[in-house]
Amino acid sequence: MTPIELIRYFYDLPRNNAAERGELLNMLTDDIHYVGVGKESAQGREAIERLFSKYEGSGQSDVTFDIKNIAADGNTVLIDMVDTFTINGTSIDVVFSNVFKVRGDKICYWQEHYDLTNYEAAFGKKIPVTEKG
Repeated sequence: MTPIELIRYFYDLPRNNAAERGELLNMLTDDIHYVGVGKESAQGREAIERLFSKYEGSGQSDVTFDIKNIAADGNTVLIDMVDTFTINGTSIDVVFSNVFKVRGDKICYWQEHYDLTNYEAAFGKKIPVTEKG
């Protein structure tokens, strides 16, 4: 699978609850480094699962991804997309520009750029990346 195919597949997988995320988490290296711009970083697959689990019970019931542009330079993938989140019964579109690095057939680096203020406003509260918040 090419790096672009891997990232496209990553966004095809469901992720709304822990039962759905098994395959998605297996696509990550054990030492994955996540950077949410404007937030603290998360290191490791377990930290990513803790990040995903923080959205459960916060009103988010669905998310879809509309990839607008995707390009790769070797094992680095750049992606621009519009994510549509359903939060507390209301849909919100958020523009994301992400950077991924792939090692072998797994994702080892994931950096997200998006409008954090509008996204968190939809939840009515800040959702921290790690246990620090």
